[in-house]
Amino acid sequence: MTELTFWLSNIGFNWLLYKSNHLSKFSIEKRLTYSSFLSTIFNFGSIMIVNNLNHFFGRIESLRLISSLTLSTCLLSIGYVYLDDLNNNK
Repeated sequence: MTELTFWLSNIGFNWLLYKSNHLSKFSIEKRLTYSSFLSTIFNFGSIMIVNNLNHFFGRIESLRLISSLTLSTCLLSIGYVYLDDLNNNK
């Protein structure tokens, strides 16, 4: 289930990037390449941070869950604001 969630989030974020205004001036090949790269970097970077947090909190499940959810919310909101600013300031 976790692997499916990861791939679905990668596809969804990739689609959001592909449709963004700041990539619209590029060819389809470059848009696919750039959106795939950015989506993968974002998702794998998030996984690395969550793994480090989980290692830090050890066996305290509630802190691990809260820190992971907080991190995910923060990263998604920062990414959304960044893309929104990038698209609106074209």
